[in-house]
Amino acid sequence: MTVDEYTEICVRFAEDTKDWGDIDTRFFVTFRGGWVSSCDNRHGGIGVRWAFHKNEAEVRAMARQKFEEWKALEKEFADRKSGINAKDMV
Repeated sequence: MTVDEYTEICVRFAEDTKDWGDIDTRFFVTFRGGWVSSCDNRHGGIGVRWAFHKNEAEVRAMARQKFEEWKALEKEFADRKSGINAKDMV
């Protein structure tokens, strides 16, 4: 997934949920070019919950950073799983 695709999904999530009063504890994540709610994010989508009740300009301004944070966490998790400690690589 590209940052542009992620951004568009987040914009869609914000638009789709703008009339909701609140969201519960489920995961709200990317899935097959859109977003879904999930009890466990078993399919590994990227979180979009942060875009709830944000306007389009706010979402577009924040999406790249959120995407990069997710990529960094994904890499850290993969490194830990493979036994690589990023601090040892400095």
